[in-house]
Amino acid sequence: MKSSTQSPERQSRLVRALTVAALILVVVALPGRAVADPAGDASVAVDMVNEIRVAYGRAPVTPDPELQALADQHAYDMAANGSIWHSGDVGSRLSWGWSAWGENVGYGPSVDWIHGALLRSPSHATNVLNWSYNYVGIGVAYGHDGTVYTAQVFGTW
Repeated sequence: MKSSTQSPERQSRLVRALTVAALILVVVALPGRAVADPAGDASVAVDMVNEIRVAYGRAPVTPDPELQALADQHAYDMAANGSIWHSGDVGSRLSWGWSAWGENVGYGPSVDWIHGALLRSPSHATNVLNWSYNYVGIGVAYGHDGTVYTAQVFGTW
């Protein structure tokens, strides 16, 4: 039986080449977002809502801390449970003074994908484009598998 031995230098080059190849595979396999940024994604979502509102002749909505807190909590709860649902009690959780409110929930691979899906749904698009809404809170959370969950809470003050 013939034995093949490689020089230490050749073995070292082979190890380096395999390490580089493994790193390339890891980088290619990573999702587009290396770090989850719920606040950044929520800001992008507000911008998208306002862009479509202005395109349809509606006034932009202003982020509101109370609506934001509700949306953040609901998005987090949905992500933690891996499913979506309407909270059903937005009105009872708002302070006095809100005269109207609406809620959209969604999930998908990104906030822009969810935004598009909501606009393709007549009832959800109605909330986004509602003339009377002047405030919004958009919560974003990520499921254990990277799925993005959003809750949009619109209000009229």
